[in-house]
Amino acid sequence: MKKFFIIFTILLSTLTANAIKSVTENDVDNTLLKLDKELQNRDNYKIHRREKIKEIERLLTLHTDSVNKQISLTMQLSDAFTAFDNDSALIYISKGFDIAKNAKNDTMATYFLLKYITYLPLSGRTTRAIEIFQSIDTTGMSHNMLTAYLQAATQMSSYAASAYKDQPEMSAEWDANKKKFQKKLFNILPPNSPLRKYNEGEYYFSFGDLDKAEKLLLDVFNAEPDTSNIYARASHDLALISRARGDRNAFRYYLALSAMADVKAATLEITSLQMLGIHLFDSGDLDRAYNYLTVSLENAVECNAQMRVLETSSTLPIIEKAHTSQARKSMQRLTFALIIVFLLLIIVVSLLVYLRLQIDKKTTLQGHLEGANRVKEIYLSQFINLCSIYVSKLTSFNKMVERKVTSGKTEDLAKITKSGKFVEEQIKEFYDIFDEAFLHIYPSFAESVNALLLPDKQIILQEGERLNTDLRILAFIRLGLEDSNRVAQMLNYSVNTIYAYRNRLRNRAIHRDTFEEDIMKISSI
Repeated sequence: MKKFFIIFTILLSTLTANAIKSVTENDVDNTLLKLDKELQNRDNYKIHRREKIKEIERLLTLHTDSVNKQISLTMQLSDAFTAFDNDSALIYISKGFDIAKNAKNDTMATYFLLKYITYLPLSGRTTRAIEIFQSIDTTGMSHNMLTAYLQAATQMSSYAASAYKDQPEMSAEWDANKKKFQKKLFNILPPNSPLRKYNEGEYYFSFGDLDKAEKLLLDVFNAEPDTSNIYARASHDLALISRARGDRNAFRYYLALSAMADVKAATLEITSLQMLGIHLFDSGDLDRAYNYLTVSLENAVECNAQMRVLETSSTLPIIEKAHTSQARKSMQRLTFALIIVFLLLIIVVSLLVYLRLQIDKKTTLQGHLEGANRVKEIYLSQFINLCSIYVSKLTSFNKMVERKVTSGKTEDLAKITKSGKFVEEQIKEFYDIFDEAFLHIYPSFAESVNALLLPDKQIILQEGERLNTDLRILAFIRLGLEDSNRVAQMLNYSVNTIYAYRNRLRNRAIHRDTFEEDIMKISSI
């Protein structure tokens, strides 16, 4: 039983290792972020690849005396330019072919010719590639040469099928040729080699056998470094298998890995990034779609892969239009948001101004209240002082009367009351106390009254005077004592006299009708 369990565990582990991993939305997001960063760094990868090319070119100039070295280095250069600069790759392939031909090295000349037909379709010369391919005699080819031939035939047939996609019959014919050549290829490759597993996996996938294809391609995916071309191609095919199974997350995940492998290797003939961009456009991720397809188009133009230029440029305008539309809508939303913010800012500023005015008003009112409270305190203080003085006067007068009566000096008392001298003294003292108390509250009362009078009717005080009768009458009015009878009593005048004074003062005013109202507006301290 234990032995069975161990075998079962091993089998389960094997099956798990050879199954497409369960990809979550989070896995996809993280992988896309990594791809975004690699794309930002793509120029550095290109620089590194150009440096390698320059080193091979330098070595080529140093070995002009050795034909074999020339052939070998030219082959290396053509490989270095492959999927990076298609025109340069074709130039060096052509040079290598000429060198080998002149050196009567038919084997290497054929190798160069096979590379030539592989990459001609990328430059849009599919017909010429087919002509050269059909002229090649396979009779007596060695195993290595036959392998190279079948690889070239498979790749060229794949490109031809894509190039003739507008002609369904031709496209189907070349697709069938591709399958035929690919089957022959993997049958002559070593059983466990990555190249055999890749071609065999792709072959089974083309016939819809997803399980076999997946197992073989996962072997390649797990074994190869993530910068190799075969890793990128295996990842691409695993993405297609995932799409066929309806696994949207795995489809995007493996496409992103394939695109990253191409970016790191500075491979400009990128299919995965282009396909991922189109898929993201359909998914609504317009910013990434636009970015990926723009990079794909730039790479295809730089590489001079006309087939990829046509494929990408046919899709990019649609995405650019959608991206522009989205940008316009975003700008409209931003403008609307800015308008709302601006209006809110105006409201906030208005509220702040209003609050400031209210605070200032409250402060002013508080100041007025404090001033009014001070005036009331002064009023109360002066009133108590005045009462105290008159209580004291009344007490003194009462004692004086009591003494006169007690001593029998009633005649002296009669003389005092008849003369009116006592009353005059009290009135004068009242004026002094009143003037001092009033001017303490309204120190510039005389100036404020003169401002209300005509220039030639100003009140002029005599030397030593603080208030005169005119100003005292107006002072009583300012204190709210407008009844002429009461004013007459306070100043010891007749009512008619008070009426006469008030009338003369109105006649001297700049604004006669509102004169007494204007007096009421004179401010205290």
